[in-house]
Amino acid sequence: MGISHPFPAQVYGAPALAGGVLYYGDVGGAARAVSAADGGGVWVFTDGARTPIYAPPLVAGAAVYFGDDRGRLARRRRGDGAKEWTAALPGKLFAAPARVGAVLVAATTGGAVFVLREDDGALLARARLPAEVFSTPVVAPRLPRSSTCTRSTVLLGCRDDHLHALDLDVEYET
Repeated sequence: MGISHPFPAQVYGAPALAGGVLYYGDVGGAARAVSAADGGGVWVFTDGARTPIYAPPLVAGAAVYFGDDRGRLARRRRGDGAKEWTAALPGKLFAAPARVGAVLVAATTGGAVFVLREDDGALLARARLPAEVFSTPVVAPRLPRSSTCTRSTVLLGCRDDHLHALDLDVEYET
């Protein structure tokens, strides 16, 4: 059936697989990368506060994004796990962010939706939903789209028993 790899702490979020490496966070607050072939460690980092990571990571290009129970979204380099930036968002992150163009869309349990610039985590836009959000955003691109403009519809399930569709029209400098 394959290999079994013991986890040092409980893992609630689905791991992400890219380039033969599994990326995951655990309730002990560690962001981890392990070999998918044999479970051997590639890298591991904690924030010192041991803040649980319940959200699945997002792998995009040379980066991997982890969201934690304090609302911090961190971008780490896939190769060595070095932290490139952290954005502090109000609420808890229980779902992976979504990526479209050069922006990320993240939703917190407080019902807030944030659009961040991928390269530095700068806040570009925000929206508020009427209740808690635990779902990963789904982003459906709309045309026209250019290298400096994202026009999309963001779909999110919400604790008000509705599926919400938000228009995302963000211009940014690259």
